[in-house]
Amino acid sequence: MVPAKAASPVELDTRNVAQPAIASALREAYQLPLLIEGMRAGNTISANDPESPVEHERTRLKRIMVELGYLDAQVALDRSSTGLVLRPSLGKLYTVAAVLLKGVKQQELDRQVIDELASIIDDYIGQPASAQAADNLGSRILYRVGEIDFALAQLSKVEWIRSGNGVVTALVHLEAGPRLRFGTVTFDGLRRLRESEIKRLIPFRPGERYERGKVEEMRERLKALSNVDAVNIGTARGNDATLDLAVRLQERPANPSLPQPQGTFGLVSGVATLTGLAIIQIATSAGISPNRLRPVMWMTTACALTFAGLAIHRLAHFL
Repeated sequence: MVPAKAASPVELDTRNVAQPAIASALREAYQLPLLIEGMRAGNTISANDPESPVEHERTRLKRIMVELGYLDAQVALDRSSTGLVLRPSLGKLYTVAAVLLKGVKQQELDRQVIDELASIIDDYIGQPASAQAADNLGSRILYRVGEIDFALAQLSKVEWIRSGNGVVTALVHLEAGPRLRFGTVTFDGLRRLRESEIKRLIPFRPGERYERGKVEEMRERLKALSNVDAVNIGTARGNDATLDLAVRLQERPANPSLPQPQGTFGLVSGVATLTGLAIIQIATSAGISPNRLRPVMWMTTACALTFAGLAIHRLAHFL
């Protein structure tokens, strides 16, 4: 493999990198020629100045290899007849031998959470100690720890602790926070839905221990309503170690093919119907002929049908 030439007195030699894919990635990531090109004409390149572009590039290339799990990776700086040469070397690929949690005790966790954490840890035993593995491991553990009781748990960091020849222990730093119970549940965005009916769908009561599964169950129940388009649930720390939930519903728009209900018109038609019925009743009691009451009966029937139609429309609009 031929060293990569640069338009500067600094070369990158990846012949000591045994993994071809990593060697190729280092060459593609090599930016020192661009950094030097941006320097003012006449500036010299110092091999010992930690602020120089050379040292900056050495640190960056080393970080790339370390993040892949080669924790002992180095980038040597040598001199050649033409200038300086950067020679990266990988060293050993470290793998995960154990995972420890810091900031939460096992006896504080629910049995179900402990079992799920054990399954997650098994997934990472023997895997390379890469930056991506650390991110994924930390995220998965945080999600499970926050599943029951510890809704406000936070992840501080995941660090690799060398524990043997080529193996590390993953130390996951958590801030579990207090044990939480469910607090109040408030609803926003209700238009046609009634809060009294919606509250029947809440699968928990204030004061019960927090469980993310019950929050998701409530979300699914609300989303199953025929006129609900979206459900957004926010959380806020309440008083006395409780977690309050703020639920915002987005209802589906009314069917545009149906005429919109007119409240005043419906009220007028209802009152007219009752008035017509009263007039017919009084007139009949007074002995007035039904033929003479026929116009009033027609008008009353029309008002009644109008009122019934609006009532059916409102019911369909609600459902």
